[in-house]
Amino acid sequence: SKLHTDATVLDVIIVFLSLTLHTCYCYCYCYCQSSNSLLSRYLQQRAESNFARFIKTVPTYATWDNHDYGTDYADYSQGGKENSLKAWGDLWPNPYQGSSKGAGNYYSFSWGDADFFVLDCRWYRNWSTGTLFGQPQLAWLEEDLIASQATFKIIVSASDVMEQSMSGDLQTIGKVVARNSISGVLFNSGDIHRNEYKTQDVANWPYRVHQFSSSGIAVVWRRNFAIVNVNTALNNPEVRVEFHSANSPGQSTTWSNDPNLICSQIQGQNRNQESRCTQTIRLSDLTP
Repeated sequence: SKLHTDATVLDVIIVFLSLTLHTCYCYCYCYCQSSNSLLSRYLQQRAESNFARFIKTVPTYATWDNHDYGTDYADYSQGGKENSLKAWGDLWPNPYQGSSKGAGNYYSFSWGDADFFVLDCRWYRNWSTGTLFGQPQLAWLEEDLIASQATFKIIVSASDVMEQSMSGDLQTIGKVVARNSISGVLFNSGDIHRNEYKTQDVANWPYRVHQFSSSGIAVVWRRNFAIVNVNTALNNPEVRVEFHSANSPGQSTTWSNDPNLICSQIQGQNRNQESRCTQTIRLSDLTP
């Protein structure tokens, strides 16, 4: 399979990492019965003037998680998931959906010297076996990772790839990376309702796994987001992640980031500080 490459490289893109449309917990019964019902909910969102203006002016990519796919703990058995996929394809003009390996809401694209592999963590998910992405999707990912010539390969997943009970697929990806000496692989996720940087030693990986997560629909007032700067012009290319959070709970507020607060130094220690820390990941950190 070929990577999708944009003809024009711009300075800014937006990637929505799940919960693009937060529906009710009875989603399967309320909406999945018809792609038109789903479509009507998305059209309500697009009618919001600020959001409409935003997606018209900034290149946008997106993926889903439970509440824009199905029920709260949705997996491969979700009823009506084909309707969810159709509605998603009608509203989000991602490069493509799925591959010859199998159906699903996964695809890849290139931006500058970075390749993005956007995975579907719901279509093949199986809680009993600890499957997050499934064999068809992993086979597609293996081919595209091996073919990639980009300095950085950013794998996007709505769910935390380091979740202990669901880490089998992450270990499988590690075998591919190690066997083919692939450098520059790191992860971007959402869903957790906060900002978080995490790095761990994971079985089969030739270097530590790095993941940065940002989820703006929050159970607290911080309304988080992250800015990811990729610089491949340096002798040691780097990805710099700046986490931002609101400075007050009011509707009218400002957001801030602390460039001197290093995420890896406070990992898992202080959620308040993690919401606005900064982390730099260099190619030398991602080299077998």
